[in-house]
Amino acid sequence: MSFDNTIPLRTLTDEVMPQLAAAETLLHNTLRSILAVTRDPAQRARCEQQQEVLDLELFRIRLNFDSLLRRHAGAVAAMAGAGAGDPGPVLQLDSAEAEAVRSARRLCEQIKALRAGAPDFR
Repeated sequence: MSFDNTIPLRTLTDEVMPQLAAAETLLHNTLRSILAVTRDPAQRARCEQQQEVLDLELFRIRLNFDSLLRRHAGAVAAMAGAGAGDPGPVLQLDSAEAEAVRSARRLCEQIKALRAGAPDFR
């Protein structure tokens, strides 16, 4: 699903955020595993750089998600009492928040490349 400047709150909380958390865990565990066994200094340096890039990207995404959820705190509280089938309100995203959603989706796609043995987070 593609998002421009809006996203249903339920999609953000039940799809995008959990997928991002799973991606973060998998990516960190994989990079740690590679670092634990690699003897090649170039490979080690590349993995360490990827870890730094990943951490910075995740920080930026979380910062924007936190801002978005704070801005829409009333809608988040109202949705907590709604049924699971209720998509909740459609949230208006500013440009940084929209980019954070796109980045989160992109990270999830990069897991596929990582699993295929080609870790590249550029």
